[in-house]
Amino acid sequence: MREFPANYRMEDGLMVIDLRLQRVAQLFNTFDPAPFHERDLDDDAEAYIVACAREITHRQRFKLVVHLPPEEAARENPHQLEKAVNHYFLYRAQQQRRELRQVFRHGRWSLLVGLTALIGSLCLRAVISVLDPPMHLLISEIVSEGLLIIGWVAMWRPAEQFLYAWHPTRQTFLVYRSLSSVGVEIRARPGGPGLA
Repeated sequence: MREFPANYRMEDGLMVIDLRLQRVAQLFNTFDPAPFHERDLDDDAEAYIVACAREITHRQRFKLVVHLPPEEAARENPHQLEKAVNHYFLYRAQQQRRELRQVFRHGRWSLLVGLTALIGSLCLRAVISVLDPPMHLLISEIVSEGLLIIGWVAMWRPAEQFLYAWHPTRQTFLVYRSLSSVGVEIRARPGGPGLA
């Protein structure tokens, strides 16, 4: 049997991320002058939703359920809220995709620079070994080994870019992409302080 994070519940085959608010406006950045469906989410709300989505495996589908006091729930349009949330996370997914492309672009440039430095250092090493008279053997050995180290150190950055740097950006992109099509429901709850 599959295990799910303890903080979540299943409903209709979907994991549920619950948001308890007093007003839908709490979900959005109040300083953003854009129309409602184009507004940025509040930083805390975004951080909470993204953290929850990360905890839920990327293979598991989920939905957001916004719990509001009854009078607020009756006033809100769930389709408009879903559209606004999806629009925001689609924008964030596009940002992450651009950042991922930038990581690979920077990686390709770093690889070119690193390979050039490595080849250059190996060529200089070969030249030093041919031209150096035997009496300067120790100096020649130190310079030769130094050039080899410089060449391989120059390859560190491209190796980091292609092996490690892209993975967190891709993971964030996948989370935002899944949130860009997440279902959003509004439900009435008894009055009381709201919790996000």
